[in-house]
Amino acid sequence: MKRIIYALISMLLLFSLFNWIPSVKASDETPMGIAGSFVYEDDNVYENDNSDVTTGIPALLEMQVVYRPIAGKKTMDLGVRVMSFTSAPVYIDCTVTLLYATTPNGPWLAKKPITVSPKVFVGAFKTVKLKLDRTYFYKFRLKTNYRFKGSTDSSSTGEAPETALINRMGRVYPSQIDPGTGVLIPAPNTTLLPKSPKTTQDATRKNFDNSVKKSYRTWWETTYNQGEPPNYTNVFGGMFNSLKKPWDGYEIHHITPIEFGGTNVYSNLVPLPKSYHTQYTTWWAGYYGVNK
Repeated sequence: MKRIIYALISMLLLFSLFNWIPSVKASDETPMGIAGSFVYEDDNVYENDNSDVTTGIPALLEMQVVYRPIAGKKTMDLGVRVMSFTSAPVYIDCTVTLLYATTPNGPWLAKKPITVSPKVFVGAFKTVKLKLDRTYFYKFRLKTNYRFKGSTDSSSTGEAPETALINRMGRVYPSQIDPGTGVLIPAPNTTLLPKSPKTTQDATRKNFDNSVKKSYRTWWETTYNQGEPPNYTNVFGGMFNSLKKPWDGYEIHHITPIEFGGTNVYSNLVPLPKSYHTQYTTWWAGYYGVNK
C-alpha cells in the first residue's frame, strides 16, 4: 500500500542580507523564501526487481520546495531539494507550480508549471528563475513522480497552505513585532490598494506632523509603557535604551501608508526603530497597487 504523508515543516521569511549557498548539505542549511516539506512513503519496496517478498521496511522520500525572491532584482528562484530518503529512489521528477493571488485567501491563479529533475542524493538541489511582474500573495503546488527499486512508479501531489506576500521588486513583506501589542504588524489584505489623491495625502501628512505625532507619542506611552517612551528591551534586545532623548532613534510607522489610503488613526500607527521602519518603506516602494 502506498500513501503520502504531507507535513509542512517550516515557513521562513528571510531577507537578502544573508548569504544563500545551495550546494551545502541539506541538514546544514536554512533555505530562504518559503519552504515546505513533503514526505512520501512506500511499503511495497521489494528485496530485488524479481522478488515477490517485500523488505518489511517502508521506503521514505522527503522533498522540499523553496521559492526564494531576489530582493531588488524582480526575480524569484523556484526549486526543489532532496532532503532525505531511507532507500535511494531510481528516479525523481518534480513539477512545481507557483500559485498567486491578490488576497491571502485567493482565488488562486497558476503560473506555468516548472519541471525539475534533481539528482538522486541527499542535498541535491535544482532551481529555475522566474520573473516577478507585480505584488502578489504566493504559495506553491508540488507534484512528484518517483520510483523506489523493486516497486512501481508513483505520483503524488501536495499544496502548501501558507502564503508569502512578495512585492514586484522581490521583497518579502517584513515581519516585525508591534512593541505595544506584542503581535506581528499586520500585512495588507490585498495587493490592489489604490493610491490616494495627492491633495488627500498632503493633508494627512500635514495633520500628522502638526498634531498627531505628538499626541500619539503621549497616548502610546500612557497606554503601553506606563508613561515612558518606547523600550525595546524585550522585543529588540534593548539596542536603543541608551538614547539621550526620548523617542530618539524611533519613527512612527503608518501600517497602511498614507500614499495608499492610510490615515492617522492610532490603530494604523506603530513606533519602530529607524532601521526597522526602513524595511517597510522599502517594501511599500515596490508595491505599486492598482495604479501601475
